[in-house]
Amino acid sequence: MDRHVRTGARLPFLAAATAAILMMMMTSIVSAQSALSTIQGTVKDESGAPVPGVTITVTSPALQVPQTTAVSEADGNYRIGELPAGTYKVTFELPGFKTVVLNEFRLGIGFVARADATMAVGQLEETVTVTGASPVVDLTTTTTSVNLTRETLDAVPIGQGLQQLFAMTPGVTTDRVDVGDSAMGFRASTTNYGSNSNSKIQIDGVDISDGSSTGIYMSSVTLDEAQIRTSGNDAEVSVPGVSMVAVIKSGSNNFHGSYVADVERPELQSDNVSDRLRAQNISNTNPILHLYDGNADLGGRIVRDKLWFYVAFARQDKLQGMPGFASGPGPDGVYLTADDPPAYVRTRLTHGSMKYSYQPNAANRLIAAWQPTMKWQPQGQDSGRLRPLESTLDYRNPSRLWKGEWQSTFSNRMVFDTVVGGGGYTADYAPWRSKLAKAVVRSNPSTLDRETNLNLGADQTTNLQFRDRFELDASLSMFPEKFLGGHHELKFGTNLWWRGFSAGTRVNPAGNYVLIFDKVSGVSHQPVEIQVNNAPTQPKPRTNYFSGFLKDTWRVTNDFTVNLGVRLEQDHAFVRAQSKAASPDWPALFPAVSFTPRDVLTWHSVVPRVGVAYDLTKRTVVKATFGTYANGLSDSFANSYNPLTNITMNFRWHDLNNDLLYEPGEVNLDPNGSDWVSTAGSASAALPQGLVQPMTHEATASFEREVMANLGVRVLYVWKNVVNQTTTTNIARPRSAYNIPLTRRDPGPDDTLNTADDPGKSITVWDYDAAFRGNAFVNNQLKNSDRIDGYNSIEFTVSKRNSGRWSAIASFWAIKDHRWLTLSSDNPNNDYFPLDETWRWAGNLSGTYRLPFDIQFGAFLQSKVGVQGQRSTVFRATDPDGGTPLRQQSTVTLRMEPYGAHTGPAINVLDLRISKSFRLAKNGSKMEVDLDLFNLLNSSANTTMQFQGGPTFLWATDVVPPRVARIGLKYQF
Repeated sequence: MDRHVRTGARLPFLAAATAAILMMMMTSIVSAQSALSTIQGTVKDESGAPVPGVTITVTSPALQVPQTTAVSEADGNYRIGELPAGTYKVTFELPGFKTVVLNEFRLGIGFVARADATMAVGQLEETVTVTGASPVVDLTTTTTSVNLTRETLDAVPIGQGLQQLFAMTPGVTTDRVDVGDSAMGFRASTTNYGSNSNSKIQIDGVDISDGSSTGIYMSSVTLDEAQIRTSGNDAEVSVPGVSMVAVIKSGSNNFHGSYVADVERPELQSDNVSDRLRAQNISNTNPILHLYDGNADLGGRIVRDKLWFYVAFARQDKLQGMPGFASGPGPDGVYLTADDPPAYVRTRLTHGSMKYSYQPNAANRLIAAWQPTMKWQPQGQDSGRLRPLESTLDYRNPSRLWKGEWQSTFSNRMVFDTVVGGGGYTADYAPWRSKLAKAVVRSNPSTLDRETNLNLGADQTTNLQFRDRFELDASLSMFPEKFLGGHHELKFGTNLWWRGFSAGTRVNPAGNYVLIFDKVSGVSHQPVEIQVNNAPTQPKPRTNYFSGFLKDTWRVTNDFTVNLGVRLEQDHAFVRAQSKAASPDWPALFPAVSFTPRDVLTWHSVVPRVGVAYDLTKRTVVKATFGTYANGLSDSFANSYNPLTNITMNFRWHDLNNDLLYEPGEVNLDPNGSDWVSTAGSASAALPQGLVQPMTHEATASFEREVMANLGVRVLYVWKNVVNQTTTTNIARPRSAYNIPLTRRDPGPDDTLNTADDPGKSITVWDYDAAFRGNAFVNNQLKNSDRIDGYNSIEFTVSKRNSGRWSAIASFWAIKDHRWLTLSSDNPNNDYFPLDETWRWAGNLSGTYRLPFDIQFGAFLQSKVGVQGQRSTVFRATDPDGGTPLRQQSTVTLRMEPYGAHTGPAINVLDLRISKSFRLAKNGSKMEVDLDLFNLLNSSANTTMQFQGGPTFLWATDVVPPRVARIGLKYQF
């Protein structure tokens, strides 16, 4: 690491934490957010007196080793922790008493299960067996979560993508709707209880999150179980968003495996084009040509009770259209009309997994895992209605995840676990590799029509992105004897993360620019601007995250638990020494340059967490939490202050020979000259000064009750607010510079004056003073905003664990938003309708039912409010009424009505599955035939919409894909 960077990391903030961490690591290095579970309880005799000395033994195939044991203490309490998710047998034994056995005791990831026992006098060989006593309500943990088992994922009809698990989670909504893996290989950004915040997605202890999503497109078929935590997270979790803890399948002493093949064909798909869509010139939505899905895995032993393995391979290949995605303009020669012939996007996702576990003795275990994935889209990710086939690119994304782990138990009062791991991906966008697009040559430059937002010509996206990360997570858990008024479970830990994200652009053979057309004086598609970029670039920003935490699960009494915690965090963003070649198109504007390392920003924070749980009746618990979460720096944060990162400049373009192509001499490329319009990128960014770290505050209150065996209900309230959010302000052009008011008439939704939809009102558009014109007056700086976002949510959830033939999770939640659409007041044009104060709602239902003759029925319903938005209008330089034109700005876009003035149709998607199993042998092997029906209701609700006034106003740019059937065959042993 550069000396410059090392010096920046020597900070007083970490002095005490470093000493504590070093002391801890001398004895142990333990994992981050644990995926392991706990069984605890109290053993009493028939009179209610505590019984010490009882041997509690747990056995399960999930353990890999034969068993683990504990002994009840003087007060009758016991604890058996660090247990993987699975189904257990719990045995209580003491000479002179009857043996008590709890059969089929189910543990989910991260669950603290209470298992009390009453010992009756009798002979040891006499046994009292209790079956189906697994609690569904965690009486100790105050984190809100849901567990999705492999059994549930196999029975409920959902896609195989990892991010489909979020769609099943109460309180979480995603920005994509998957119908039979239609969203395979696409990111799904998540919100939980209103806010779109950074998430934590841990796969076997390694975080692969990327903002509120992940760029690693792995399949969920290799997962054994996942727990998704949505609120009330303790001090182990840094981020305010969703926190997923998922575990890769493992080998066992018995060999096990599965082989699965699924297929979707056009003969199995319906047509969901409605009259509403036909009126928008959509003749087909997501026509499928094929979807093939195959996966296989195998797990077992290498050495019994010592060494185990698990390997897997999965591939999905899909060829499917998108709403309005066209292979050409059709017979009329015009795009966005009903005769445009459809085009198809191919997506191939190849995923592998390897995991090895070694247990040399009862106290130690070593685990290694590796998961490579390859995503390939020959037509690229940005294909769609507004970018037809001729303007697509080839996109390839190889990614990886790896880890090494050491789990150890010093004694029954001290355990530890080490996770060293990492991962990342390469995102390669190349228009010249696309075999179906038009040639990437100078005569086919990238173009944008600002009136319709249609993109044509060679795709300008030539990005080459590298995201890499390395992490070391450490903690030490201790369970001292009773002291300080109760039982304590202490955990000390640290998270050390090194991350980088390089997003560069390569030279485009068609030219490193975009030609912009617009409507001028009522005439469409007139040349107005050129946007130039500084390719080639490959910046090298880095962000290091160092943190420590302490938490205490304090059982004051058997009925009252207090969860206390605190995190100390440091975020350090910087850029390394690097150089850049001159831009071949604009060498004078973007010359070759080199520079030395640069420190950008370091944040320190201390954030508390507290939660309380009061057990009212052994089946009913009330909980409350409060926590502060530091909104940390992204791994690309320093890019904004990197002189070698991507820069774009807009200039007015004078097409002197009217050939609709750029020629030298048609633009004054002086960044302070008459044709300059705007600059975006690091060249205009000033280092932040006095920037305060944004924080999310969260409080929750809940009531949970086990209504009957295996059935629980939850009522939850979540309050959030986000303070000190950051916004970019041009400190060289203050608000007072916008001193030229221009009155314009609102042209209405069709963006044309003197038509029937004109609302008959005028609005003021502000231009800035000519004295502030030019690139010299662009100096963007990140500032804290005094505008606070707030969210209030209420959720109702019912969950039924799989028993008595059926299981289900049903949830409904509603959110009241107070969200600022613009965090800055430095431009008066942003003052119009700046708040989102809408209500949002969502719900989901997943369930299974086992019929006679080994027939399994599964269902999944997701429902949520339709797409919300507000009309905006682009005011051009020329006033159609002949008034004073804009002089300094080429366009100004204004919000014309409150957010939520327009809402698309509600999104309701119902999926069904029916499966028939055939037992093949006494060893448990079976063959299964599956039939899935995705989007049974054949909804075609919008999932994205155009809200800019003009000919495409309120047009759907994506909709729920049509109903489709999938046929599958599975062999398991």
